[in-house]
Amino acid sequence: MPVHIGLLGTVEARRDADPLPLPGLRLRGLLARLALDVDRPVPSGQLVDDLWGEAAPDGAGNALQALVSRLRRAVGAELVGTENGGYRLRLEPTAVDAAHFDQLIGAAEGAAPAAARQQLDRALALWRGPALSDLVELPFVATAAARLNERRARAVEARAR
Repeated sequence: MPVHIGLLGTVEARRDADPLPLPGLRLRGLLARLALDVDRPVPSGQLVDDLWGEAAPDGAGNALQALVSRLRRAVGAELVGTENGGYRLRLEPTAVDAAHFDQLIGAAEGAAPAAARQQLDRALALWRGPALSDLVELPFVATAAARLNERRARAVEARAR
């Protein structure tokens, strides 16, 4: 039963077609932050900065560990690994809509016009609204969402051509 992560709109996780509960802003934020670097480790210190910024609580490492435990319960312990002083979301890039979007855009570049149009249509169909729209309060989101939304705008322009 594959898990799919949505970042191109509000953050969501689905196992097959069934939504997985992700209660809490920082839990969804942790999933989103790991998904932005799908299948690559993200250092714990970076996660603390990205989720709390300057408002990091005393014992932020313990707070992060508690969030990771909750995320493992939500999406499956096998998908959230501990690695090199950080954490890794163990999924194929196509399981994360933002990474899949990038792959489709890459396939469109240099393709014949009809094939490029098809890839761009598939890529743009992944969007459900502004990227990470339910996480705007978290420190990392403004930059990440702007980058994703800019790539969307470039894809729309390329599709129009």
